[in-house]
Amino acid sequence: MTKSICPILLSLIALSLSGFSSASISQPRYEPPLVKSNHQCAQSVAQQKRHIRAVYADTNRNLPVYKVTSYDVYQSTEGGEVSLYFNHAQLKKIKEVHFGETGKVIFEYYFDDQGLVFIFEQIHHYNAPITQFEADDDIPAFDPNESRIEENRYYFCQGKMIEWLDDNKRPVAPNIKRYIDKQNELLNSDVLPKM
Repeated sequence: MTKSICPILLSLIALSLSGFSSASISQPRYEPPLVKSNHQCAQSVAQQKRHIRAVYADTNRNLPVYKVTSYDVYQSTEGGEVSLYFNHAQLKKIKEVHFGETGKVIFEYYFDDQGLVFIFEQIHHYNAPITQFEADDDIPAFDPNESRIEENRYYFCQGKMIEWLDDNKRPVAPNIKRYIDKQNELLNSDVLPKM
């Protein structure tokens, strides 16, 4: 955390020494959310998903004004980074990226005032290892534009997954072991705050 504070302090000191004031720098303005804070899980899944999509849109629209804290993680071959986005003291989003030689995985966690509501997962499958600079007989050269991206969407309400849409945007049956195991895996992520 001190690594992220030091550059900010140095920038502020440099600005003050150069005659600029922080008030003269244009700051993005916070946009109030379009969602209501009294969201309840008793609503239908369709109503809950509308609320969650509004949280997703509000959060991403306001990212420029949120305070960001980032740290490195070393749970994959090429490392990774976790970024936490706060509106004042309220956690709004966590972005977790893990890099590998043959791909990367990105998790984006979204929160409303009641907790986790959505996880968007992207799994990038590279066409070749990132160290493959030139094509040879068997392996093409690495090209990030040739990556295949698999996406999963996980919807939550009060600590329970209410829907999982797979890479084809089809719901995964909630009563199968795969669904329950995935819910437990996601909710036990090291980056999630213990609520």
